[in-house]
Amino acid sequence: MEEKIKRTLLFTLGILAVIVADIWIIEGMYLLLENLFPSIETIHSNIIYSGIATVEVLFFGGIYQKLYCGRGKTGSPQLANPISSLVVAFGAGGMALIWLILASDYLYEIPLIAKSLEIMNGAFDEMDSGLYLWSFLNVCLIGPMAEELMFRGLILNFLRKIWNRPWFFIGLSGILFGIWHGIFVQSVYTSLIGMVLGVVYYKTGKLRWPILIHVINNFLSTLPPVLQYDGVYLAIDDLSLLLILPTLYLLFQEEIQKKRIREKDRKEPSSDL
Repeated sequence: MEEKIKRTLLFTLGILAVIVADIWIIEGMYLLLENLFPSIETIHSNIIYSGIATVEVLFFGGIYQKLYCGRGKTGSPQLANPISSLVVAFGAGGMALIWLILASDYLYEIPLIAKSLEIMNGAFDEMDSGLYLWSFLNVCLIGPMAEELMFRGLILNFLRKIWNRPWFFIGLSGILFGIWHGIFVQSVYTSLIGMVLGVVYYKTGKLRWPILIHVINNFLSTLPPVLQYDGVYLAIDDLSLLLILPTLYLLFQEEIQKKRIREKDRKEPSSDL
């Protein structure tokens, strides 16, 4: 029991250290940029956070490479491929879309939801403004890499050391991922997406696949100007909803197949020779 308590405390401190380090990187980089560029307020936020995310990738990537890279399971071939990543990216977006429709169309009367939607829409408008290159780097490329290294690469693995139960370390790392986003409506669907990414990482043992899914998912909501038309967004929404069930099947097909085998074994009469 004492050993388990010590291990829990140790890895809890590890999680806190990762979060504090991330805050330190963000605040430290911002202060550095303020000293280098006194008029930093005139620099678009996507440029600033692209630079910060790059430092996060290098910092957390170094820790992950040292502690966990190459030590995961061999991986599920059904999930460890680009086509599955594309399907899961759309399907995860469809799950998020259901919550956003519920929040914006049916729960808008709740003050917390209304205020959260207002803040979230303002933040998205800010990210979408300015040169698209910086939006792409921050939202679609470097940002997802930094977040996956932090939450799946480090925090999920820390939690796994505390208690090696998938529902625990996948669920809690997903919830922490959602809370980290800081806006209630966004935190709900990012928690769900974080759990999906956690399942992919757990079953493939490779961080490249949740990173790819995260990149695709963010790209679908941050399209280049040439694709920003209602018809394109409507097609993405429809396809995302259609791919929810295939996504769930890809994520849990091993469990589904095992259940089918157990049911088949129960139905088949045993032969006494």
